[in-house]
Amino acid sequence: MPFRSMLSFTFLCLFSSYGMASGLVNNLYHTERVISAVFSQSDLNDAMSSAMEEVLVRVSGDANVSDENQIKNQLSVARNYLANFHYEGSAETLTNVLGEVVKTKKLVMEFDRLRIKNLLSESNMPIWDEARPSVLVFLALETSSRREVFSSVDSHELVDALSSAALVKGIPYELPLMDIEDEIAISPSEVWGLFSDSIATASKRYNNEYALAGRVYQDQQQWISEWLVVGPNDEVTRFEVSSEDSEGLMNQTVGKLAKVMSQHYSVLLSGEAKYQVDIAVTGIATLHEYEQALDLLNGLSVVKQANVTAVEGVNISYQLDSYSTKEKLIDILRLNQQHFRQLMNDGSEIQLQWVSDVESVTSN
Repeated sequence: MPFRSMLSFTFLCLFSSYGMASGLVNNLYHTERVISAVFSQSDLNDAMSSAMEEVLVRVSGDANVSDENQIKNQLSVARNYLANFHYEGSAETLTNVLGEVVKTKKLVMEFDRLRIKNLLSESNMPIWDEARPSVLVFLALETSSRREVFSSVDSHELVDALSSAALVKGIPYELPLMDIEDEIAISPSEVWGLFSDSIATASKRYNNEYALAGRVYQDQQQWISEWLVVGPNDEVTRFEVSSEDSEGLMNQTVGKLAKVMSQHYSVLLSGEAKYQVDIAVTGIATLHEYEQALDLLNGLSVVKQANVTAVEGVNISYQLDSYSTKEKLIDILRLNQQHFRQLMNDGSEIQLQWVSDVESVTSN
């Protein structure tokens, strides 16, 4: 839905109403652990500490977040950071130190968002919100007989490991269809060669902000891989990963990918909110939408406070006290397309088109 004619001046369109693929990662602060049905307090503390470290990695985008001394010290009192936890049944079994097979239960935990964010902020570590861009993954495997690129319907231990690692790290992703259109756009040899131009071109069909391409093979029981990340403005990052098993390979790979992505979208909340950014939102028609838009803006970690400065019919102006620059704020707002479907920038203020709940459901 276009801006009304009263706002008809020249805009720089940053993304259309059919913007990049992104989504809300709803499990950032939720995690589970399988523990022995007969557990000690030490077992429980270890499970909670491990779970808290996982959540901190997911929220910060930094796989090494627990190396920071203050965070390392707080892992021993992980229970203090829990919002709630409970136990559920589990069909899994464990083998204890005596070699005995024992029954288990599932420890389900939800960590307190504010406490986790405060800990990261006090430790001068970044915070990455729930709205995150999706990644298109071209994964090429070489065996003794051939090379193949996995599609969205393929099954393989590497695909399973990728899925698990992405869930743990909070990275939305998809595999290509590898149908005729994809086969025309890119060959297995081009994926294997990690040709950035070919990968960027083939990725445009899927409209993802990021593409990850990797070539993987086994050498004497070792998984060896090389990876290419194509990001915004065709920025290219390369890295290598090796591991004895597929799970370790994908955990390292997705961890490095998360670090690359979080540099665009994570924010340091330590210190003062030094930036003031003007935003105009058009299309807000009801009091509920007025309150919803204000809550959404205030809910962004990068925003310390969103203040309404003017109301003219369906057009609302805000001034945001931001922890980061206007450019990074734009990057973050681009991910929140459920209600901010169009985003434009005239040089002095950011222009947003509000999308109501009804429009959002209809378009999806």
